[in-house]
Amino acid sequence: MYESLERLPGLTRDKYGNLDLEGENIGYFGLYPRVKYILALGADVLTGTVLSELLDWLRWGSETSVRWDCTLPELIAVIEKWLGSNPDASRNAFNPYFTKDVDWNQLWVERGMKDCIYIKHRCRCGIMHGEFDLECQACWQKWHEMEKVRMGPRGENSYNLVLLGADGGSVAAAVWTNRNWLFLVPMEFEAKNNLYAPTYSPSHSLLDA
Repeated sequence: MYESLERLPGLTRDKYGNLDLEGENIGYFGLYPRVKYILALGADVLTGTVLSELLDWLRWGSETSVRWDCTLPELIAVIEKWLGSNPDASRNAFNPYFTKDVDWNQLWVERGMKDCIYIKHRCRCGIMHGEFDLECQACWQKWHEMEKVRMGPRGENSYNLVLLGADGGSVAAAVWTNRNWLFLVPMEFEAKNNLYAPTYSPSHSLLDA
Protein backbone atom coordinates (compact mmCIF):
# COMPACT_ATOMS: atom_id res chain seq x y z
CA MET A 1 0.00 0.00 0.00
CA TYR A 2 1.00 3.60 -0.70
CA GLU A 3 3.99 2.58 -2.82
CA SER A 4 4.45 6.11 -4.14
CA LEU A 5 4.99 7.39 -0.59
CA GLU A 6 7.88 5.03 0.18
CA ARG A 7 10.33 7.58 -1.22
CA LEU A 8 9.43 10.11 1.49
CA PRO A 9 12.04 10.58 4.25
CA GLY A 10 11.32 9.33 7.75
CA LEU A 11 8.79 6.64 6.84
CA THR A 12 9.08 2.95 7.58
CA ARG A 13 7.08 -0.27 7.16
CA ASP A 14 6.06 -2.13 10.30
CA LYS A 15 5.90 -5.93 10.54
CA TYR A 16 2.37 -5.87 9.12
CA GLY A 17 3.40 -3.84 6.10
CA ASN A 18 1.83 -0.60 7.29
CA LEU A 19 3.61 2.59 6.29
CA ASP A 20 4.28 4.64 9.42
CA LEU A 21 6.26 7.62 10.56
CA GLU A 22 9.47 6.53 12.29
CA GLY A 23 8.78 6.47 16.03
CA GLU A 24 5.06 7.03 15.47
CA ASN A 25 2.98 6.71 18.63
CA ILE A 26 -0.69 7.24 17.88
CA GLY A 27 -2.16 8.79 20.99
CA TYR A 28 -4.35 11.76 21.83
CA PHE A 29 -3.61 13.60 18.58
CA GLY A 30 -4.28 10.56 16.39
CA LEU A 31 -2.85 10.95 12.89
CA TYR A 32 -2.47 14.72 13.15
CA PRO A 33 1.35 14.39 13.39
CA ARG A 34 1.28 12.97 9.85
CA VAL A 35 -0.42 16.14 8.63
CA LYS A 36 2.22 18.26 10.37
CA TYR A 37 4.95 16.06 8.88
CA ILE A 38 3.67 16.57 5.32
CA LEU A 39 3.34 20.33 5.78
CA ALA A 40 6.89 20.53 7.13
CA LEU A 41 8.49 18.73 4.18
CA GLY A 42 10.79 20.69 1.90
CA ALA A 43 9.84 21.91 -1.53
CA ASP A 44 9.30 19.22 -4.18
CA VAL A 45 9.66 16.31 -1.74
CA LEU A 46 6.17 15.20 -2.75
CA THR A 47 7.09 15.12 -6.45
CA GLY A 48 5.99 11.84 -8.03
CA THR A 49 3.66 10.80 -5.22
CA VAL A 50 -0.01 9.97 -5.85
CA LEU A 51 -2.45 12.41 -4.26
CA SER A 52 -5.12 9.80 -3.45
CA GLU A 53 -2.49 7.65 -1.70
CA LEU A 54 -1.28 10.63 0.30
CA LEU A 55 -4.80 11.58 1.40
CA ASP A 56 -5.64 7.98 2.31
CA TRP A 57 -2.40 7.62 4.31
CA LEU A 58 -3.48 10.59 6.43
CA ARG A 59 -6.95 9.25 7.25
CA TRP A 60 -8.83 6.79 9.43
CA GLY A 61 -11.80 4.68 8.49
CA SER A 62 -13.10 2.77 5.53
CA GLU A 63 -14.04 3.74 2.01
CA THR A 64 -17.57 4.52 3.15
CA SER A 65 -16.84 6.80 6.11
CA VAL A 66 -13.44 8.36 6.67
CA ARG A 67 -11.90 10.89 9.04
CA TRP A 68 -8.87 13.14 8.95
CA ASP A 69 -7.45 14.36 12.26
CA CYS A 70 -7.26 17.92 10.96
CA THR A 71 -9.50 20.72 9.74
CA LEU A 72 -10.54 21.27 6.14
CA PRO A 73 -8.20 24.31 5.82
CA GLU A 74 -5.32 22.08 6.98
CA LEU A 75 -6.25 19.40 4.45
CA ILE A 76 -6.38 22.09 1.76
CA ALA A 77 -2.87 23.15 2.77
CA VAL A 78 -1.68 19.54 2.24
CA ILE A 79 -3.36 19.47 -1.19
CA GLU A 80 -1.82 22.80 -2.20
CA LYS A 81 1.61 21.55 -1.12
CA TRP A 82 1.18 18.46 -3.31
CA LEU A 83 0.02 20.58 -6.25
CA GLY A 84 3.08 22.77 -5.87
CA SER A 85 5.32 19.71 -6.11
CA ASN A 86 3.38 18.20 -9.03
CA PRO A 87 2.36 21.12 -11.27
CA ASP A 88 2.14 19.06 -14.47
CA ALA A 89 0.83 15.81 -13.00
CA SER A 90 -1.43 13.60 -15.11
CA ARG A 91 -4.88 12.52 -13.98
CA ASN A 92 -3.52 9.17 -12.80
CA ALA A 93 -1.24 11.01 -10.36
CA PHE A 94 -4.34 12.48 -8.72
CA ASN A 95 -6.32 9.24 -8.62
CA PRO A 96 -5.33 6.14 -10.65
CA TYR A 97 -8.91 4.85 -10.35
CA PHE A 98 -10.60 8.04 -11.54
CA THR A 99 -14.05 7.30 -12.97
CA LYS A 100 -15.95 10.61 -13.02
CA ASP A 101 -15.68 14.31 -12.28
CA VAL A 102 -16.31 15.29 -8.66
CA ASP A 103 -17.25 18.84 -7.72
CA TRP A 104 -15.17 20.19 -4.81
CA ASN A 105 -17.91 22.28 -3.17
CA GLN A 106 -20.61 19.68 -3.64
CA LEU A 107 -18.40 16.97 -2.10
CA TRP A 108 -17.91 18.85 1.17
CA VAL A 109 -21.39 20.37 1.38
CA GLU A 110 -23.17 17.04 0.85
CA ARG A 111 -20.78 14.62 2.55
CA GLY A 112 -18.49 16.59 4.85
CA MET A 113 -18.95 17.26 8.54
CA LYS A 114 -17.01 18.35 11.60
CA ASP A 115 -16.51 15.75 14.33
CA CYS A 116 -15.39 15.98 17.97
CA ILE A 117 -16.50 19.59 18.51
CA TYR A 118 -18.20 20.83 21.66
CA ILE A 119 -19.04 24.12 23.36
CA LYS A 120 -17.21 25.71 26.27
CA HIS A 121 -17.87 29.10 27.84
CA ARG A 122 -15.12 31.68 28.37
CA CYS A 123 -15.60 34.34 31.04
CA ARG A 124 -14.20 37.87 30.89
CA CYS A 125 -11.06 36.83 32.76
CA GLY A 126 -10.29 34.11 30.21
CA ILE A 127 -11.15 30.98 32.19
CA MET A 128 -12.94 28.21 30.26
CA HIS A 129 -16.07 26.82 31.89
CA GLY A 130 -18.37 23.87 31.29
CA GLU A 131 -22.15 24.02 31.22
CA PHE A 132 -22.55 23.35 34.94
CA ASP A 133 -20.32 26.23 36.13
CA LEU A 134 -23.06 28.74 36.93
CA GLU A 135 -20.59 31.59 37.43
CA CYS A 136 -16.85 32.25 37.47
CA GLN A 137 -15.36 32.19 40.95
CA ALA A 138 -12.66 34.66 39.83
CA CYS A 139 -14.60 37.42 38.04
CA TRP A 140 -18.14 36.36 39.03
CA GLN A 141 -19.47 36.59 35.49
CA LYS A 142 -22.68 34.60 35.03
CA TRP A 143 -22.55 31.49 32.83
CA HIS A 144 -25.19 32.74 30.37
CA GLU A 145 -23.22 35.99 29.84
CA MET A 146 -19.99 34.23 28.88
CA GLU A 147 -18.64 33.90 25.35
CA LYS A 148 -19.43 30.60 23.65
CA VAL A 149 -16.29 28.93 22.27
CA ARG A 150 -16.17 25.94 19.91
CA MET A 151 -13.56 23.49 21.13
CA GLY A 152 -12.10 20.43 19.45
CA PRO A 153 -9.43 17.77 19.86
CA ARG A 154 -6.59 20.26 19.32
CA GLY A 155 -8.05 23.26 21.08
CA GLU A 156 -10.22 26.19 20.09
CA ASN A 157 -11.82 26.02 16.62
CA SER A 158 -10.22 22.66 15.83
CA TYR A 159 -12.17 19.59 14.71
CA ASN A 160 -11.72 16.24 13.02
CA LEU A 161 -12.86 16.24 9.40
CA VAL A 162 -15.28 13.50 8.37
CA LEU A 163 -16.33 12.56 4.84
CA LEU A 164 -19.33 10.26 4.53
CA GLY A 165 -19.64 7.78 1.69
CA ALA A 166 -16.32 8.69 0.10
CA ASP A 167 -12.56 8.38 0.62
CA GLY A 168 -9.30 10.10 -0.24
CA GLY A 169 -9.74 9.08 -3.85
CA SER A 170 -12.93 11.13 -4.05
CA VAL A 171 -11.12 14.18 -2.70
CA ALA A 172 -8.30 13.65 -5.21
CA ALA A 173 -10.89 13.37 -8.01
CA ALA A 174 -12.40 16.67 -6.87
CA VAL A 175 -8.95 18.26 -6.93
CA TRP A 176 -8.44 17.03 -10.50
CA THR A 177 -11.88 18.24 -11.58
CA ASN A 178 -11.38 21.70 -10.07
CA ARG A 179 -7.59 21.93 -10.41
CA ASN A 180 -7.65 25.37 -12.07
CA TRP A 181 -9.66 26.94 -9.25
CA LEU A 182 -8.88 27.95 -5.68
CA PHE A 183 -9.70 25.28 -3.11
CA LEU A 184 -11.76 27.01 -0.44
CA VAL A 185 -13.88 25.90 2.50
CA PRO A 186 -17.48 26.08 1.18
CA MET A 187 -19.64 28.53 3.09
CA GLU A 188 -22.44 25.95 3.22
CA PHE A 189 -20.07 23.49 4.91
CA GLU A 190 -19.21 26.05 7.59
CA ALA A 191 -22.83 27.06 8.14
CA LYS A 192 -24.12 23.50 8.32
CA ASN A 193 -21.51 22.35 10.80
CA ASN A 194 -21.64 25.38 13.08
CA LEU A 195 -25.35 25.04 13.82
CA TYR A 196 -25.01 22.30 16.40
CA ALA A 197 -22.38 21.28 18.91
CA PRO A 198 -22.77 19.56 22.26
CA THR A 199 -22.00 21.57 25.39
CA TYR A 200 -19.80 18.79 26.76
CA SER A 201 -16.63 17.07 25.64
CA PRO A 202 -17.63 13.81 23.88
CA SER A 203 -15.76 10.71 25.04
CA HIS A 204 -15.21 9.49 21.48
CA SER A 205 -16.09 10.34 17.92
CA LEU A 206 -18.50 8.57 15.60
CA LEU A 207 -15.59 6.79 13.88
CA ASP A 208 -13.90 5.63 17.09
CA ALA A 209 -16.69 3.23 17.99
